[in-house]
Order: sequence, then structure tokens, then C-alpha cells
Amino acid sequence: MGFVLLWLVTANMLVLPTKLLLYPVPLSILEAFVASWIIVKLVPTGSRRSI
Repeated sequence: MGFVLLWLVTANMLVLPTKLLLYPVPLSILEAFVASWIIVKLVPTGSRRSI
């Protein structure tokens, strides 16, 4: 959610051209997914707790 808000604020401030935001927004989502996937793979299976 933090990445989405970051790019939303950047777009609202008109700091960057809106067409340029087509690249970093999906890449930010991909970055968050890959980071969470790495964390899931590093944590041993027995120590995971469901929320």
C-alpha cells in the first residue's frame, strides 16, 4: 500500500509526467511481491504464524 500512496502523491504533485508513471508503479508492485516471496522462503515453515 505504501508504494501505491507514494506514486499517487508523486502524480498529484505533477512532479513527473504521468506517462512516466506507467513504468515504476508496476515495478514497485513487483518489487513488493518479490521481497515478500523471499521472506517467505527464508522463514522456516514451522515458525510461520497465520494472521
